[in-house]
Amino acid sequence: MFINNRQFKILERLSKEQQPVQLQQLATEFAVSLRTIQNDVGKINYFLQLYQLAPLKRSSRGYTVVEEEEGKLLEFLDALYKSEAKDLILTPEERTQLIYLLLLQRCNYVKISVLAEAAGVSKATLMNDLNQLRQELEDWPVEIVSDRNGIKLSGDEHAIREFALNRYMEEADDSCVYRAADYYRASIWLRYRQAKVRSFKEAQMIHAELRQAEKELGRKFTTYSFLATLTWLELALERMRKKHVARIDEDRLGVLIKSAEFKAACRLAWNLSKALKILFPLAEIGHLAIRFMACNDARINHPVYVENFAELQVEICKLIHEIGHELKTDFSGISSLYNDLVFLLRPLVYRVKNGINIKNPLLPEIRSQYPMLFNAVKKNIAGIEKLIGAPLSEDELAYITIHFASIMEPRRHVQSPRPNVLLVCDAGIGTSNLLMARITSMYEVNVVDIVTYDQLENALAKHQVDYILSTAQISHDRVPVIRVSPLISERDKALLNSHFQPKFTRQLDFDQLMSILERNCIIRDRAQLIKDLSEAYPLFSEKNIEKEVDKMLRDVIDQAMIELDFPARDWEEAVRRAGLLLKKGGCVEDQYIESMVRVVKSMGAYIVIGKGIALPHSRSTEGAMKVGISFLRLATPVSFGHPENDPVDLLFGLSSVDNKSHIHALRDLTKVLSDGKKVEKLRAASSKEEVLALLTSEGEES
Repeated sequence: MFINNRQFKILERLSKEQQPVQLQQLATEFAVSLRTIQNDVGKINYFLQLYQLAPLKRSSRGYTVVEEEEGKLLEFLDALYKSEAKDLILTPEERTQLIYLLLLQRCNYVKISVLAEAAGVSKATLMNDLNQLRQELEDWPVEIVSDRNGIKLSGDEHAIREFALNRYMEEADDSCVYRAADYYRASIWLRYRQAKVRSFKEAQMIHAELRQAEKELGRKFTTYSFLATLTWLELALERMRKKHVARIDEDRLGVLIKSAEFKAACRLAWNLSKALKILFPLAEIGHLAIRFMACNDARINHPVYVENFAELQVEICKLIHEIGHELKTDFSGISSLYNDLVFLLRPLVYRVKNGINIKNPLLPEIRSQYPMLFNAVKKNIAGIEKLIGAPLSEDELAYITIHFASIMEPRRHVQSPRPNVLLVCDAGIGTSNLLMARITSMYEVNVVDIVTYDQLENALAKHQVDYILSTAQISHDRVPVIRVSPLISERDKALLNSHFQPKFTRQLDFDQLMSILERNCIIRDRAQLIKDLSEAYPLFSEKNIEKEVDKMLRDVIDQAMIELDFPARDWEEAVRRAGLLLKKGGCVEDQYIESMVRVVKSMGAYIVIGKGIALPHSRSTEGAMKVGISFLRLATPVSFGHPENDPVDLLFGLSSVDNKSHIHALRDLTKVLSDGKKVEKLRAASSKEEVLALLTSEGEES
């Protein structure tokens, strides 16, 4: 039987403690529920009994380790990690994973007797395990084939790796990623006692190379994403060593090559190829780049990506409107929600399109604490699923729900002195926002910053900090650390209540105030209003007030960028014409127009976002000079190859210099396109002036 990284840490913790430790204290330290700790203790005791060691001693004051000799338990655990799998007592589930990994690693036919010896069981037991493994593989494009030479894995190379990765991540404790030594002990090979596959030095190097890739990309992956990517690398390297390569479509690879993730993957692949003497084909570099794209970000500040994902942003605008309407909550003035969902859904798209599964540890709590919100997301997600081309799992839906939950949490602010709190969270932007919202809604504290673990020391040097609240198990020699769940469980509240003053009265909500003012007043200068209000009333620290630099629809289109009844021969001529209108507005260079056409050729008709409506665009790095939206109405509709929304007669060309400045304009455009009457008026308009009036009526204060 194996114990995971957290259970190992619990044993370490108890073996070093002279006094009994309460389960509630362990739950707080490890930021898991009391039930999880109870399950951990049960598994630890079973593990100790299997190896004829004394179980944990329980008393009214807590649990302690029973050791006949000083340090005996830790010596045993250390020796255990140097043992081979055949020397351990494995559960049937652990044996099936071990068998699968042996087949994955060796790549060719393996004799049943060899597998039985490696697992330390009889041939009959191994055959039973193989039957179980075959049942688990029934829904995967992977099978176990056999002939007189033995058995081997056969099927889709991506799926072969993904099956092993998914099973490992179900039990993995992602807190192991902070230290290379912890990662090595918890890695997929050492967990199943395949120490010959990877040395500590090699695992340390792979760990360091992935950290360097983060820095190159200007990103910080969540602990889950980091561990999943590390494990994928471990599996991929062994398959490549045996000449089993995952294929990739050439057109798709051509698109990937221009991305920042591909460049980071190239550097990492080059360094690993030299050190491990493994050929890293171009297709595998492409898959590694996709892995980077599929990683969730831990940092609250958004990285700069080259894709606009404008079609997805349109669907996000619709989703926000529909959920707001259903829950009778006005989200329209909260720009951070739009921005955060854009950056959440980018890696989600890559995961779904590439069959990359992800587990959300907060799913049960999200479903129980926000049932109406979770169901509203589930009910209204169809537009995004349709665009992506696949349904979203409940784990993914819970990540989306978190962002709405962080907005709906009542945010209250007072002017009295409060302790300065630094939040440390590596679990993603949405989770960080939710933690911030819950802490500030429940306690009289001043959150000075939200950082990831690697930013901790810099933040402490920059801010006066009284307490550190962390979602990971960390310690600090100068500042008290309190470990909490992002959702602030009942056990967290009991601990926090002893340190902070709970809030009892509802204070002014800044976003709500601005929303009320915008609905009932004519605001001539929104930025100045925010500045004046923040000076008169310290509602938020300045860094938390969103700077309204985004352009509205009325700011990014003029008559020179509108054309009616153009006689396009086909979709390509129509896209070029929409691009030319952007150029007339001084928004793009010639190369951007050509890139708009290439995007459709390589990515297909995904730019057709509604019945007869297309949104051609390209990357900001392809010659975009400023935010702009053009309008082109065709004399005769043309086909883009979309199965439902062809033919197209209305094109809105889009250009943007980054991933944020166009969002307000796109949100205004979405409102127009969601209004069937306005769309028909655009089709019937007799002049540019009439079209401009229809479009620019959105975004005006009223």
